[in-house]
Amino acid sequence: MRTTFYLGQINVVLLALVLLDLTGRPCRWRGAGLGLAAALKLTPLLFVVFLLLTGRRREAGVAVGTVVAATGLGFAVAPADSVQYWLRGTFAAANRISDVAGTSNHSLAGLVARTLGETVPVYLMPAALLTAVTLAVAVRVYRRGEDLLALTVVGLASAAVAPFAWSHHFVWCVPLLVLLVVRRAWLGLAALLLVAAAVVTKLPGPAVGPVPATGAISLQPDVYLAGFAVLLTATALLHHRRNRRMVP
Repeated sequence: MRTTFYLGQINVVLLALVLLDLTGRPCRWRGAGLGLAAALKLTPLLFVVFLLLTGRRREAGVAVGTVVAATGLGFAVAPADSVQYWLRGTFAAANRISDVAGTSNHSLAGLVARTLGETVPVYLMPAALLTAVTLAVAVRVYRRGEDLLALTVVGLASAAVAPFAWSHHFVWCVPLLVLLVVRRAWLGLAALLLVAAAVVTKLPGPAVGPVPATGAISLQPDVYLAGFAVLLTATALLHHRRNRRMVP
């Protein structure tokens, strides 16, 4: 969150759009907020798959329709930029801002690139597996009435499996923090703060240098990814135990 405000990024807005849309009062336009978020940044599209898997086809359809409408509006307002982005490969160039293998990339793609080199097919296989496992866990959690936990897991996964994820893409730690506090899961809360805690530094300006590292990623760039893996495993195990207790 600190880095998001520090850099003037949009991730908090995307978080708010998705949460307000999918947890607010049901209406015929539910899905539009998600669609707008996905039109602004592609990673929220993972929530559309989640909606389909949970049988919420109407909401998924509204989301997709909003993405198409917003993208079409973009072509109408800025045709040259839209063509460059969508049709000439800009959106697929994950390294257009920074090296995918750089330590500022906290996604699975960054880990794979640092370990095996920047080979796209190699990254796609573990990314597909992690996505499938995440969605399976999230759907199961959702069907047990844990809406916010399911959305949080999917939100964190959208950053974890993206081709490039800066630290401020993991703002889905915020609803996770709320869940941990409400459930008085103090050990989990301490772990989350250890991973993500940050201090407020100088406000942005011409004299401000590079953004300071956030939490434990100052020591290891794959901490966020490891933290997500721990969360996913813990969530799956917890709900598996609850299901066993319910079996007579």
